[in-house]
Amino acid sequence: MLSAFALLSTLLTACSGPSYEQEMKAGNQALTAGEFTQAETSFKSATKLAEKFGGKDPRLEDALIGNGDACVGLGHLDQAELLYQKALEIDTNLSDPENADSGQVLQRLGHVYLEAGKLSDAENALKEAQPILEKCLAQDSPDMANLYTDLGNLHARQSRYRKAEEEYQAAYAILEPSVGNYQRQKEVVLNALAALYNQTEDLDKLARINQKLELLRVQDARNVTKVLPYVNQSQSN
Repeated sequence: MLSAFALLSTLLTACSGPSYEQEMKAGNQALTAGEFTQAETSFKSATKLAEKFGGKDPRLEDALIGNGDACVGLGHLDQAELLYQKALEIDTNLSDPENADSGQVLQRLGHVYLEAGKLSDAENALKEAQPILEKCLAQDSPDMANLYTDLGNLHARQSRYRKAEEEYQAAYAILEPSVGNYQRQKEVVLNALAALYNQTEDLDKLARINQKLELLRVQDARNVTKVLPYVNQSQSN
């Protein structure tokens, strides 16, 4: 039988609500499932809990990034931009500002700027992110595929078609060997290449890309096991 003190502790814990760790786990699960509204709710709660740890705590940075990712999924680009900027401010106050986290936040900012049509800001953020991520991450990391995809989109919108093609091909080279994984990201890159070849009227390459897209679409959707949340929409030409 529980003592009065143990019972009181149990009741207080139950009344205090979910912990930071529980909210982060729920947010990440919702994000992976594409349930962006639920993800935003969980990450907002995690952010409030993390603020109690101090304004420079890495846990607050993680919660802000998660909330930003959810906002991107919802199309709330202005809010995502603010959240990523706050996360970056925390990261730059840490001992090593040029770490993988700072590179990934810069990449996310670049993606948001790109989606918002702020090409100059996007270029600055992505160029700042690139050397950091190339230093800190394995070259076959899916996060590198995200970076190359965003760089490809940037070049395509600036009519730098050869550079765009190189970046898209680099992204797909990372994703292609992962059978059953990253299907959505593969489709995003292939669609971007198809749009590029359509724009440049390279019909032979366009036909080959369309064949790859058709093969990808007939694969069992149940094999999709990993999602990169901030790449969630087909890219523009």
